[in-house]
Amino acid sequence: MAKKDVTQKIPVGEIEVGATYRTYVKDLVKILDKNEKTEMIILYNISGSHKQWVSFKNIYLIERTH
Repeated sequence: MAKKDVTQKIPVGEIEVGATYRTYVKDLVKILDKNEKTEMIILYNISGSHKQWVSFKNIYLIERTH
């Protein structure tokens, strides 16, 4: 049986506004805002050239690039 490659995601508490990250599907995203009240992150998907709103429970970032 083949061993699965499991990449650890970055915890929401460590995600910084203004930083650039790589997602598990290898997109580059820049964090624009993190709203604790609504538990949403607003990001700009550099790879797809669009803004996204993602809930804390659905964000999956694996690497900080800048």
